[in-house]
Amino acid sequence: MMKRIKTVKINEYKEIRNNIDVEYNEYLNPEYVYYSIDNCECLKNKGDYVFLGEKILLDKENDLYIHSSVSGYIEDEQEEMLSKSNQFAKCLKIKNDYKEVKSSDYHKIDVLDKESLIKLLKEKGIVGLGGGGFPAYKKIANDINTLIVNACECEPFLNVDK
Repeated sequence: MMKRIKTVKINEYKEIRNNIDVEYNEYLNPEYVYYSIDNCECLKNKGDYVFLGEKILLDKENDLYIHSSVSGYIEDEQEEMLSKSNQFAKCLKIKNDYKEVKSSDYHKIDVLDKESLIKLLKEKGIVGLGGGGFPAYKKIANDINTLIVNACECEPFLNVDK
């Protein structure tokens, strides 16, 4: 039996969202960042300095690069608990230096042909945010004529007019 889902009109939604206290924790600037290296080729070694946004791993299963979210030094490879699966996995451990030194490997995108866009998406490790980590370059590699990009991944209670 199908259940009918209640829809919320915009005015009701604004009233609801303004009356909700959302509890959240901020995890900004962690001391260490861990990257699972299962099915990955490490592109850096223990003791190497990594820049924010630099390629550190190659996911061999998806043929996709993984980039560092911090700048700092690679300390070790070790077994760590993964939060999503509650299982242990071998991880690359990076000690954050809190300097956020950016990689020089940034590109300004104005106009790209399809092949260049696919190459860039693959090289930069862009994936969907649906939870499966599906590579974006595979999504657009099919015969498509138009690409619509949602450059703002919004949450239900995110708002700017509060």
